[in-house]
Amino acid sequence: MALTITEQFRMEAGGKQWRTFTVLFDETCNSVAAASIELTEIEAIVGVVNAMSFETDSCLVEMHDISIKANGTGLIWLSTVIGTQTITVIGW
Repeated sequence: MALTITEQFRMEAGGKQWRTFTVLFDETCNSVAAASIELTEIEAIVGVVNAMSFETDSCLVEMHDISIKANGTGLIWLSTVIGTQTITVIGW
């Protein structure tokens, strides 16, 4: 399987492209290519919102650690996870 990516917002400002998208994770994949969100290179991550789930006896929220690949051609998560995350990135 692969990540399910849904675009929420896009704009151009300051000569850069901004993309906000929601990622639905599965257990098998922990990266996404810049090309899959219509960018050549990702320069910055400016916002990450993790979906929160609360049970009656717990208030634990699992965080998804994310970084930009060294060559800027994608995003990579430190582990394979299950859940949803909304991310805003800047690139071109």
